[in-house]
Amino acid sequence: MNGDRFEASPMALINRSSPGTGPLSACQWIFHDGSLSNVCNTSKIYPKGGSYPVTLLAIDSYGCVDTINKTVQVDIPTQLRIQAGDTTICKGEILSYEAEGIFSDISWMPSTYLDNPNSARVVLRPDASVQYIIEAKNGACKPVRDTLRVDVIQPVPIEVTATPQKILLGVNTNLVAQIGGVIDSIVWYPSDGLDCANCANPKAAPQKTTTYYATIYYSLNGVTCTQSDSVTITVFESCEESPIFVPNTFTPNGDGLNDGFTIRGLGITKIKNFRIFDRWGKMVFAVENAPINSTAAMWYGTDMSGKELNPGVFVYMYEILCMNNQVLSGKGNVTLIK
Repeated sequence: MNGDRFEASPMALINRSSPGTGPLSACQWIFHDGSLSNVCNTSKIYPKGGSYPVTLLAIDSYGCVDTINKTVQVDIPTQLRIQAGDTTICKGEILSYEAEGIFSDISWMPSTYLDNPNSARVVLRPDASVQYIIEAKNGACKPVRDTLRVDVIQPVPIEVTATPQKILLGVNTNLVAQIGGVIDSIVWYPSDGLDCANCANPKAAPQKTTTYYATIYYSLNGVTCTQSDSVTITVFESCEESPIFVPNTFTPNGDGLNDGFTIRGLGITKIKNFRIFDRWGKMVFAVENAPINSTAAMWYGTDMSGKELNPGVFVYMYEILCMNNQVLSGKGNVTLIK
C-alpha cells in the first residue's frame, strides 16, 4: 500500500438541522477541497486519512441561513502484518516479534510468556508451545486478526556416569549416558580412548585423567536442540598412586552386610598373600595367590580351623599383584565386631 492511501468507502453526512419559523428549504455542504453538495443528506469520499473541515449551510423558506462547522476524522482501515511466521524453538530461548501495519491499538492473546501484551513489539520466553491471536484496530475501523504459533521443544534430560570412575592406566571403564527421551544422535568428546564416540554406552581407556562430555541432539520441525553432561575419569599410572581399600571394621554376623574382610583396589589382579594374626601373634587366616574379590581371599572372622573368633583387634599383612605386575605390600589393624 502506498503511504496513507487506501480504498475508501463513502462517508455519510446527515443533516440534523431543526426548522425555525419557516421550514427548511435548502442545504449546502462545503468541503475542504472546495467542492459543494446541495443535497441535505449526502456522502463524501475521502481518499486519504486525516482530519478534514466541513461546513453545512441550512436555509429556510424565508431565506434565513444558519451555519455549522465540523471536523471529519477519517481513519485508515486497520492493517496488520507479522513478518515472522510460525516458529519452533528450544526451551529457554527468547523471541521478539514486532507487528507492523496501521493500527492504534493492539493486543496479544493469551498474555502468557509476554512482556507486554498490548505492545506492537513483544518479547517472549515460552516454557511450552503456545498459539497467539494478535488483534489490531485503527480508530473506528474494524479490527483485524493474525495468528502466530510457537512450538517449544522440551529438553531431553541426560546424565552421564562411569563405572568405575577411577581406574589404573590400561584398564577400561564403562561410560553410560542415561537419556530421558527420544534423540537423533549422541556425540562424545574427546573421542580419545573410546571404542565408540556416537553410542550411548562406550568403553573408555584414557591414557590420562580425562573429562568426557556427552552431547545429545534432538529435533522438531527441522529445529535441533542439545543437552550435555560430563564425567571425569581419574587415571592412576601405577598401583602406588591408586587407592587401596582396606576396611578398619567388619561384622561377620551373617546379615549379609560387611560379613567379610578383604583387600580391594584399582588394577589389582591377584592377592599374592594375605595373613591375619590375633593380638598374641597367632595366625588366624592365610591365603596365597587368590583371585581378587574371591571367597578364598575373604576372611569371615574364624581361626584356621573355622572356629568363630570373639570380637577384638587383629593385625593383617598383605602382598598384592597389580595388572602391570607391580607388587605392593601393606599392613594394618582391623576390628572384628559382633
